[in-house]
Order: sequence, then structure tokens, then C-alpha cells
Amino acid sequence: MFRYLLLIFLLSQITFAQEFKFGTVSIKELNEKQCPIDSTADAAVLFSERKSYIDLDNDYGIVVRNVYTKRLKIYHKDGAKYARVDIPINIYKMEKESVKNIKAYTYNLSGNKIVKTALKKSEIFREKTSEHIVTIKFTLPNIKDGSVVEWTYTRSNPFLHYINEIVLQEDIPIIKTKAQFSFPDGFNFRYYLKGNRQYDIKKSVKKRIIEGRLYGEDVTWNVNENTLKIEQDNVPALVKEPFCGNIQNYRRGIKFELIKIDLPGIRKTYAIDWKDVVKTAYRNQDFGHQLKKKNYFKKDLKELSKIIPDYKQRLKFIFDFVKKRIKWNGKNDYFTKKGVIKAYKDGYGNAAEVNLNLINMLNANDIKAYPVLISTVNHGIPLFPTITGFNFVIAAVPYKETYYLLDATDSFVPVNVLPERDLNFVGRQVEKDGLSKTIDLFPNDYSKKNITLKVNFNGESFSGFAFTKMDKYFAYHYRKKLSHYHNKKQQSDFLEKRYNNIEIKNFRLKNVNQIENDLVETIQFSTDEYFSEIGNKILISPMLFINFGKNPFQSDKRNFPVFLDYPRIVEKKINIKIPENYRVKHLPENVDIRFGDKFGSYHFKIEQNGQTIKISSVFVLTLTVIDTKYYQNLKSFYDQIIKKQQESIVLERK
Repeated sequence: MFRYLLLIFLLSQITFAQEFKFGTVSIKELNEKQCPIDSTADAAVLFSERKSYIDLDNDYGIVVRNVYTKRLKIYHKDGAKYARVDIPINIYKMEKESVKNIKAYTYNLSGNKIVKTALKKSEIFREKTSEHIVTIKFTLPNIKDGSVVEWTYTRSNPFLHYINEIVLQEDIPIIKTKAQFSFPDGFNFRYYLKGNRQYDIKKSVKKRIIEGRLYGEDVTWNVNENTLKIEQDNVPALVKEPFCGNIQNYRRGIKFELIKIDLPGIRKTYAIDWKDVVKTAYRNQDFGHQLKKKNYFKKDLKELSKIIPDYKQRLKFIFDFVKKRIKWNGKNDYFTKKGVIKAYKDGYGNAAEVNLNLINMLNANDIKAYPVLISTVNHGIPLFPTITGFNFVIAAVPYKETYYLLDATDSFVPVNVLPERDLNFVGRQVEKDGLSKTIDLFPNDYSKKNITLKVNFNGESFSGFAFTKMDKYFAYHYRKKLSHYHNKKQQSDFLEKRYNNIEIKNFRLKNVNQIENDLVETIQFSTDEYFSEIGNKILISPMLFINFGKNPFQSDKRNFPVFLDYPRIVEKKINIKIPENYRVKHLPENVDIRFGDKFGSYHFKIEQNGQTIKISSVFVLTLTVIDTKYYQNLKSFYDQIIKKQQESIVLERK
């Protein structure tokens, strides 16, 4: 009996020891030398909790209260950065979020004694980080290797249509995390789960009395409160992989959106289906009303349909006009702030002010154009009818069986090439009567690059010319890079870095500023690299300085899809003239390498014609998003190409 009671006592002590209590840290936590689930981690979250619930606020009426608590272990100095806390506060017109009750402590060991250091109010700072965001910042004091830090605060949100995402995974491991969201009957929320794991969500209902002031009157609500609760243990760190798009899309978490409120005296709909979303947008003075404005630009554009009768030329002219006339101020939105007319007069504006101007001008000149609501890559993916899921707007112009997509916020993009920040699966084309449809944002047509090398080899070095022609995304990227170099010397230095181990004798660039035309680069070069001598033999790297380089896919496993943004074709032709006193001893074999049936291919061909060696290669990649199940095939595809290009041409003296 005594053993049984002792066992119960010990179990209760273990359970008690595992319970988290803010303000109390154990010597065991401070003595811990490495994370139990990831020995390489510089820091780990020992405990994280968020409790969110609907409440009444004397200043803002109905709000969402969010109580955050976190305890962190710093194993090494590189983990100290996780003890710097940023809390972004959203502000819009007369409403704003608020943060109160900030408490933060650092714990260290001095011998066997725990030393507790509190964060001072003077160490808490506020910084305006954007037009609508003020960030509260603080760094936990007295950080050392082995420190344990913790903090808590309450964040109140009056923007009911936008609930801050519940985050269940971080860039460092989490030992234990808890989250719950409580809301009364009458609040209809839609939510979805993020990340690559199914969550066990516990649901419960209990009675609650909510008291406060609403619209200047004292209110008491006796409600049934619904609670969604989730707990997870041993959550691994979220590790970014090459070409994975927005890593936040894979972070475990829960996103909420308010659909409607249906309470006595309060009935408000936010978003139920796409028709509601579209109507809500068009009713807004900063969106739908702006699309009705037409006359403010007519003096500048005149009657373009008479001046430029060709449809595509007229479209290009208006697109170029907007890019030059109204510069993007770097702010994303599909609602205007100062309106299209003011932005037009000022010569700058946010994304909506630039692209709604574009849509207005196209429609006024007999080119039907529609707004397309999108979420940029860094904003996430809207998976259901949503108001807050979008943060940008572009233009769609129907043309025959397809459409042109236009974004005038980037001066380097031609017609129907979107900046890569826009390439986030699908957008929503919207019309004023509530109609809408999905628009595929990933390009379907290939971006092409053609490279031709005409080379003389004298036995000691190579010299010759390289001609490169590129369009669409290849040209777009190159133009953006060139924009950083303002004279020929800077451009020459850039080219020598771009093409390793060659000396640029001369170069010429054509159509740098003619965005709709192919960009052409001509280089005169020399180099004493890309060959080696062994006895009386010379080994030549057949692709010279335009080889494939390293495989960008090095890891053995892949957790997230590969995003390559656009389909591409790269053709390379190389003619190498060798000296008369040398003959070809060996040429690599011709190959055709496939990536799936239609995903991609690589064709390599080499032949000799007298003293000239002719090499051609064609690289084709069709897919823009490659699922993890094809990752090993993709990696192998690249490995085979690189291995082929590493084979040598062998010359010997006659």
C-alpha cells in the first residue's frame, strides 16, 4: 500500500514539474545543454500558448483579445536573436490594435542560485514600420548561453474580419505548444489548417457572461461560448528549402476569417461566397468607386483608338504610359488610399492606385480590362472566399482564347509577364455585378534563352564571341540586374562576374530599354581556363563558361514542392575551332535525358567537322510547380546533365 501511495506521489510530482507556470523556472531547464528533439538547435521554445476570445472593449466595442505566453531556452549565442520580440500593431483610420500587460524575464544560474532579471518599461520601444503598422519592440536583458527567457502580453484586435493567424510552428523547435480560440454563438468563423500535419482539435461549449460597453451603452451578454483547442508536443523547426516559394505557406497554424455576426441588434456579413466578396469590394469607395472615374486622363491620352488603331500596339502604349506616369510606392493593396485621380496627379501611388489607373485607361480606349485580386507570394494563399486573403490587384485583358495579365508596378515587365511576387497560383477576376472567376497566374508559355559561342582555340587559350538572345523572364531578370550598373565599366565588371574566368574584351547590349523586344548581348572574350594538359593531350570542357554549374537540389529529401515560376527553354550552340596540329582523340557521346514524360528534357549533341567541333544542347523544363513525389527524379535529371557537361573533349598532337 505504501509503495502504491509513493508511486502516486512521484507521478503527481512529475506531472506537476511538467506544468508550466509563468514566473517560475526550474534549475533543470537552466542546466539543459541541448534541445531534446534537435541537438543542433541554438534555441528552442519550451512552452508557447495563445488564448484568444471575443470580448467587449470600452473604446472599440467588440474585439478579439489575444493572450500570448512564451518561454524560450537559449543554448548558444546564435540563439540570442530569438529573444528579440517584435509585435506589429495594425492601425487603420480611427481603429487600432493595442498591446498591454507586457511582462518579460530572463533567468540565469549563478552557482546553484537562479537569477531573475525583469524587462524594464524603458527597454520597450515603438517604431512606425509602415503606413498602417507600428511595431512594439523589446529585447530580453542579460542574455547568456544557457539563459531561459519568457514573456507574456495581451493584444486586443478590433478588426474582427482579420484574426491574427495562430502559429503552431516556428524557425526553432517547440517542446510544447497550446492554442485556443473562443467565440460566442452568433459569430460565424471559417478556418483552415496550415502545414503538413493533421491536427487534433478539441471542441467544447460552455456558458459565459460578457459585460462591457457597446455603442455607448452598458451591455451584458449571456452566451454559449464555443472553444477550439489544440495542443502539440515536439514540433520540429520549420526549415526553408531552395525554390520553395513562401515558406510561411507550410508553417503549421490555423487561419480564421469572420463570415458574419448575427446577434440581437447586430447583423453584419463579411464574406460568405465569392459573390459576397466581389460585391463587398465593389461597394467600397476605395475600389469599385475608383473604377468609375474616366475623364481625368483624357487630355493626356487623347483618342488613342484613332491614333493607334492596332489593338496590341494600343495596349502596349497604355501599359508603358502608366509605368512611366505613375510610380509604385512599394505598398501592396487592392484598395486605394488617396484615389486614382490624386495618384495620377502626384505621379505615384500604391498597387491599387497604379493598376486601377491602368484598368481605367484600357477600358476608356476600347480594350476591355478587369481587375484581378491576388495574394502576393509573401502574403500566403487564399484557400476560401476571403476579403483579407488578398493584398494586391493586377489587370486582365481577354484576348482570343486566353488573356493578357498586366502589372504596371514594375517598369521592367513587358505585356503578359508578371513580377515573380505575383506568381502565387491563382487570382480572382472580379466584375461589378458580383461575377468572378479564377485566373491562373503561372505563365503557360516558355521563356527562352539562346546562346551561341564562336570560339578559336590556339592550344593555350580560347578567344571568340558569345551571342545571347533572351525574352520574357530571362530578359526581365537581366534588365533588373543591369539597372544597378550605370556605366560601361560597371557593366563590364558585372559581366566578368556573371561569366566566371573570362576576360571581356568588348561587349554590346541591344534593347535594354525596349522592354517588349528580345534582349541581345554580344561579348568578345578570351580565357585560358576550361582546359588542361596531360602529356601530349589536351582535355577541353565542352560547354566552357556556359555550363550548367552546380545542382541547386542537394538534399536527399524534400519536404515542400519546388517552385520554378515559369517554363523555360535554353538552347546553346558552341563552335570550337582547334589548331591544325591537333586532332580529336575523343568526343563525349550524344544523349537525350528525360524528366518524366512531359516534365522536362535535355538534348546534347556533339560532332566534328574538319577542325571545328560543333556542340549543341537544349534544356527544356515544362513544370512550374514540382510535387515532392517527383523530387528525386528532378534531382537525378539535374545530376545527369551536370555529369554529361563534365565529360571532356580530348585532343592530341598530330
